[in-house]
Amino acid sequence: MRFSRAKQQGTAAIFLVFLLVPLFGAVFLALEGTRYIQKQNRLADASEAAALAITMAHRENKTGYEQDLATKYVQSYIRGIKDVPVLAVTVKKGEDIVGKVRKPFYQYNVDAKTTHKSWFTSLLIPSFSSVESIVNKAIARNYPEIAGDKYVDIVFVSDFSGSMNQSWDRSNRKIDVLKNAVLKIGQQILAENDDKGKNRIGFVPFNMRVQRYVNGKKLCVTQLRYKDFISGNNSANYTPYEDVNWTRQVSSLTYQMFSNCWRDSRYCRGVTQNDLRTIYSVANKTQYIHPDPYKYVDVAKTVNNVFVDKISNIKLHPEANYYSRNKLWSQYSCNSAFHTIPMTENINKLNAIKGMKAFGGTSVYQGVIQGAQLLQQERNKYVTPKEKEAYKNRIKMLLILSDGVESPYTQTFKSLVDYGGVSKGLCQKIKDEFSDGDVPLYMAVLGIKFDASRQQAFQHCVGSENIVDVKNVDDLIIKIKDMIKKGTQTEGITKLHYRHLN
Repeated sequence: MRFSRAKQQGTAAIFLVFLLVPLFGAVFLALEGTRYIQKQNRLADASEAAALAITMAHRENKTGYEQDLATKYVQSYIRGIKDVPVLAVTVKKGEDIVGKVRKPFYQYNVDAKTTHKSWFTSLLIPSFSSVESIVNKAIARNYPEIAGDKYVDIVFVSDFSGSMNQSWDRSNRKIDVLKNAVLKIGQQILAENDDKGKNRIGFVPFNMRVQRYVNGKKLCVTQLRYKDFISGNNSANYTPYEDVNWTRQVSSLTYQMFSNCWRDSRYCRGVTQNDLRTIYSVANKTQYIHPDPYKYVDVAKTVNNVFVDKISNIKLHPEANYYSRNKLWSQYSCNSAFHTIPMTENINKLNAIKGMKAFGGTSVYQGVIQGAQLLQQERNKYVTPKEKEAYKNRIKMLLILSDGVESPYTQTFKSLVDYGGVSKGLCQKIKDEFSDGDVPLYMAVLGIKFDASRQQAFQHCVGSENIVDVKNVDDLIIKIKDMIKKGTQTEGITKLHYRHLN
């Protein structure tokens, strides 16, 4: 049976159509498949770069920092993403054993997923779906190094309020345990110095203020800035807070005297009534005058001028004679035997801590500001480029040791820390001052039989991961050493690992 040429051509056309379907499908799959393989490899590169960057930065995922950073890496590496990449960033701590040495690490996992529109899609021809998903992941570890070859500057900002006299256990007061711990650790650190003296320790005890020796006199020092007047006061009848001669008034004016002066200028005895009105406003019309009321604190000026030593305005800092001459202010302000010990390489200078006594209220911000200024004063001793470069290699720490919340002014510290947002507040301002160093300034809080970790102001100041609560008396030295060890960790070595690593 013979077919005509026309019938043969028709049959061939049908066969050709059937052949073209898989042929086009193969072409579509080849082109699109190559594209998706490239996307898969590109996502692998992006995941690895993101994992390395996050691990080197090494920040807790409290504010979404790691998530944001990884998203930016993926979006920069890969084009044509249909939707926002789906990313999961996780971190865990662990240890590798190298020989007989345990090496701690922080491991970051980045799992990434992106979606893309396919170029070729058809219900008749074999092809990819209209939208395809690509997944990949990467793992990196950071092995922090303890900077044994770096010298340290450590300031202990230590609570010397009255509550520190309370018993920790049946045989120990909190203040005695703190002093013993700081002395032992300080002696160990300074004992490592060579003939040139390298490591340094500073000590800033505080209650409502700090106390310093200036030209042989121990002064009750404030590092706050103050508003000239408060709302409701007629400025014509009041002396600005920082212009009142507190040095004279605290040592010579009793509450009864200024109460009489308020009523009759003949009783003022050299004190102007305008000064008296400001003092009366500070006292809130009570006999127990606490300095630095929150209503007078200029939060913005204090934060912006945190490294300007206010001791130049000597009128703000009355002489702090132990249990004497402080006639105006409440005894809870500065009447105690303690004082700041500037940064020192000399072990013997720390021995003054033994005789110090705790008493009064609590204003941790005074200690924090004074401690930061001690670190800056030490840095300013380096003048030549070589000296400045050497200082960058030093490790700087400010360790806060406290057993309770602010008293009587509970708002001041939080307002200073949160001013303009945490990233612009007091503690961040202090950290930024030392950001040019090889190792950033390390700030931490240790709660002495106190849940410091629950205090929002401390959380915002140093970060939750840098707060430790100590309940057992025997743990105090151990925990302080752990703090110092953490603060001496450098950025260390960051390594990529195979994706199957758990």
